[in-house]
Amino acid sequence: KEGDDPTSLAGSDIGRSHALAATYQRLITTRPVLEDAARRLGDDVTAGELAAKIRVGVIGGTQLLSVTATDPDPVMAADMANTVVETFITRTLETQLADAARLGETAAARGVADVSAIITSQLGRLAPLVVAELAIPDWSPTGAPARVNIALGAVLGFLGGGLAAFVIDYFRDVITSKDKFEDRFDLTVVGVVPFVRRPEVGADGEKPHPSFLEAWRFVRTNIQLMPAEKKVKTLMVCSAEGQVGKSTVTCHLARSIADGGKSVLVIDADLRKPELEQRLLGERRALGVSNFIAADVLTVNELARKTKIPEVRLIASGAIPPNPAELPSSPRLVTLLAEASALADVVLIDSPPALVVADATIIAPLVDGVLVVVDTTKTKSRPFGRALEAFDQIDARVIGVVLNKYKAGRFESGYGYGYGYGNGHVHGSNGTSDANGRSNNGARLHLGNLGKRVGEYVFRRHKDPV
Repeated sequence: KEGDDPTSLAGSDIGRSHALAATYQRLITTRPVLEDAARRLGDDVTAGELAAKIRVGVIGGTQLLSVTATDPDPVMAADMANTVVETFITRTLETQLADAARLGETAAARGVADVSAIITSQLGRLAPLVVAELAIPDWSPTGAPARVNIALGAVLGFLGGGLAAFVIDYFRDVITSKDKFEDRFDLTVVGVVPFVRRPEVGADGEKPHPSFLEAWRFVRTNIQLMPAEKKVKTLMVCSAEGQVGKSTVTCHLARSIADGGKSVLVIDADLRKPELEQRLLGERRALGVSNFIAADVLTVNELARKTKIPEVRLIASGAIPPNPAELPSSPRLVTLLAEASALADVVLIDSPPALVVADATIIAPLVDGVLVVVDTTKTKSRPFGRALEAFDQIDARVIGVVLNKYKAGRFESGYGYGYGYGNGHVHGSNGTSDANGRSNNGARLHLGNLGKRVGEYVFRRHKDPV
């Protein structure tokens, strides 16, 4: 919008020009303009789609407007930009002409004899918008290059996958493998007990599953091969939380030790939910640990009963007391453990879960070692860590853990076992891994055996040619 006198331009004229450009910038994308443009374009586009695809800007320091349209079809994009501009120019000119006509009518109504001069003057001041440059189809994509998009997608996918894995691992947090356990905790895995889809047998006189027998032989060997100064005669079996197979582990461990030629005395110290009496004896009796602690007339020898497993005797938990939390703190418990040690080569104490009641942390300092059971289908790292902290605070000696219900991976064996402490090895039925956790799976062993057989065959052919 030029000033009235083209030979002199005031600051106010420049201000009005910039304000008009900003006004036009907004008016181009108003609903009436876009609806009119959509009708001219046909059924391919709507006013709402145009509003999302059209952008208008003022080129700095000038009276020029830039109209940009974005569409997957370059020809359609150019057509939309040109149609919107053409529609706006036409509507603006029609508005200006209508304003001039209304001014003439107003002047005539007020008694002006000659309104033609007013209309001519108003038309002469019109500065119609013109198109400086038509939009043409641009065949180069406006987005980032494909390789940039691929790289960005890969980075975002990696970060998203890592975040998802972290969130899943954080909330699930289940100790599912020996490697995961050893990476987080500085403890010895004395045994890996396989997961089997059949009732747990072996402690009630039935023939155990073969993999159970093999696994428990190596649990027994691990405990027996400890250094002389760390020999374990009284061993407490516990867990961080309940329902992880702790009592089952106690039964199988007792059987395995007895099969090795040692006498075993099992003490059921779970005074709230005893299970060993039913498993090892098949019946329930009233006399047991609670009765010994409460009365001075009983002896350990009187309470120890033979079980279905040769060389294994059991002291049941006894009658469930009304105050089970107080009994483990009694001095009579120390007497019970001392007399039990004199009756058998190995004493196994089945205690309640460490995080459920305080009984386990009371008994732990009184025994030679603590064996913690981990259910690889449900035991979580954080509760297990809290249980270890509780044992550490009372200076209890945790000799290691048993990974129960272990499910082998694709290249792992059906069960695993270990021997030795320090720089020893941990063996599986089809693979091995060293003490640092580097594993050689069964596939490698099969390849190695195949290579060995091929080498022996070639050697024999070379030594004794046909």
